[in-house]
Amino acid sequence: MISIEFNKMNFPLPIDKGYFMYSKSNCKFCIFAKEQLPNLTSVNIDEFIKTNKSKLLDKISTIALVEITTFPIVFYNGIYIGGFTESKEHLSMME
Repeated sequence: MISIEFNKMNFPLPIDKGYFMYSKSNCKFCIFAKEQLPNLTSVNIDEFIKTNKSKLLDKISTIALVEITTFPIVFYNGIYIGGFTESKEHLSMME
């Protein structure tokens, strides 16, 4: 998995194949997404949130090319598709 440095920690970048999700603990929509998305690579980013949440969301927004404010943060083939609702819609279109 490719990563970049964020606050002296390696921060994983979305993978190019399949579903990839940034999640956090105690997030019910993250849990729902994990249950529904096939072959999902999920990265819990609690440790990164603790260091500087707003800077982290800015970094992810730069990666996603849109402003990110909620979790989960789901990508497909390296392209941001949205949160739980959008990923569920994306999955139904793929079937």
